[in-house]
Amino acid sequence: MLELTPTDKVTENFTGKEYDDEIALDYFGARYLDPMLGMWISADPKRQFSSPNLYAGNGVNPVNGVDPDGNVFNDYGNQLFEYMKSTNFNGSKTLKFNMTRAHDDPDRYFNIKPVRISKIEPSAHNKPGFKKTYDVYFPVDKNADGTDLSIITYITAGHELNHPYTHMKAGHNDVGNVKTEKEFLDNLKKMADEPEPDKIYLDDYNSAKEMGVYDDE
Repeated sequence: MLELTPTDKVTENFTGKEYDDEIALDYFGARYLDPMLGMWISADPKRQFSSPNLYAGNGVNPVNGVDPDGNVFNDYGNQLFEYMKSTNFNGSKTLKFNMTRAHDDPDRYFNIKPVRISKIEPSAHNKPGFKKTYDVYFPVDKNADGTDLSIITYITAGHELNHPYTHMKAGHNDVGNVKTEKEFLDNLKKMADEPEPDKIYLDDYNSAKEMGVYDDE
């Protein structure tokens, strides 16, 4: 009977990541994970979060995002950005600028979360020495066949991501608190026509015009 002895050491575990048996840690590409504790042993290279915990304290919701290599968690936000990019941001140069600037800014990180309200706020995970992280919430509304995002979602995404770069004026209101797309667009036009309109709403209005929403004017 011929006995075969493997010559190559197999280090990949069931997660597909490399296991280093000398230090008993899993190597994910950007940092090591302690599989017994379920914790990273160091901060991520991008300094997105301060907590070493795999889930708690990392802003991680395993339902809508993951941290595949131990570097940056924002899978949902990247999916949304890539989807909008694939549609050329519905033809809006203003929306493309706001979304791309936010996505590519090395000094800011955005955790994009789909919910029924729309707002942006500094992340609770910001710590001294870490770069700025923002939690962005806005309603995601796909068509019934899942092929597109609504006009409201396109504009609101750019709107919320534009906040860290623009000072809000007193009395700033959220146009997302509406029941229909027509009401949303009517409110948007009304606010853009104010004597001193908020720059963010001017950008929203420009995005809508570039998408052909107001072509009948």
